[in-house]
Amino acid sequence: MTTTARLSTAQLDRAVGVLLATAAGDALGAGYEFGPPLPESTPVTMIGGGTFGWAPGEWTDDTSMALVIAQAAATGTDLRGRPAQDQIAAGWAQWVQTAPDVGIQTRAVLAAAQRATQESGGVTVTAEHLRIAAQAQHVQAGRSGGNGSLMRTAPVAVAYLHDEDGLIEAATALSALTHYVASRVIASWDGDPGMHQPARVGDSDFAYDKVQLGELIEDMTAPGKAAGLPDRAPGPGEKGSKYGWVWQCSLRNEDSDRVLSDAEWRGVAEDVMDRTGIAPTDDSGGVPVDRGAPR
Repeated sequence: MTTTARLSTAQLDRAVGVLLATAAGDALGAGYEFGPPLPESTPVTMIGGGTFGWAPGEWTDDTSMALVIAQAAATGTDLRGRPAQDQIAAGWAQWVQTAPDVGIQTRAVLAAAQRATQESGGVTVTAEHLRIAAQAQHVQAGRSGGNGSLMRTAPVAVAYLHDEDGLIEAATALSALTHYVASRVIASWDGDPGMHQPARVGDSDFAYDKVQLGELIEDMTAPGKAAGLPDRAPGPGEKGSKYGWVWQCSLRNEDSDRVLSDAEWRGVAEDVMDRTGIAPTDDSGGVPVDRGAPR
């Protein structure tokens, strides 16, 4: 089974843009990663350097791992199947041998899988080796959450543009290769008029039909509910995740608007989450803000 689909010229351009922007944005931030906050007036350029001495324009582990997935997806092979996942596992195992920067969780799993391969007399790390190592790492550490498996997911979305269920299944399966807990399902909405778009009932930014907005929220929460993720923080004495599932919401202002500060972007994000009913303003775990290229 393959996931090959014919894309329009516009779709193909956007698909290429996803991968190019992933690599370019990663390389842009590489020299600043793990560094201190900078004044807003500081120019952000492709300087390289940083903790790991990156060359200008060199990307990090996020893009390196995504590239391996993209190469497998480019063959048209279903990423949910063993052949594609074994190809990805072998690619990651080869890459990590010389990688200057690898996430703690991912490095531990890849190292354990490599040892298991050698002990069994094998030569190439397989997807099954990774899954077993990921589960063992989870048991040993008591947890295996984190965003390490999310950072490499863009090629999966490109490969399943016409198959939403397949996208969730493939993203979850590839996440499980290094992160045992399969609770990294994500939904997003960008206001595309051609997609699920609540009707406007006024001129204000949040004047949407409440029934249709509710339907949109239900659609976005469906993957998380299907994965068994909590929809609220635990109460006193209850066990469970502190924050429930994670929402990622893209916000942008008009080209003609001034540059907003970090504090202003946080206020915008909190206001959006409060007005939509996703997270009240006083929810201390509700709205982490990760500002990309401000406009």
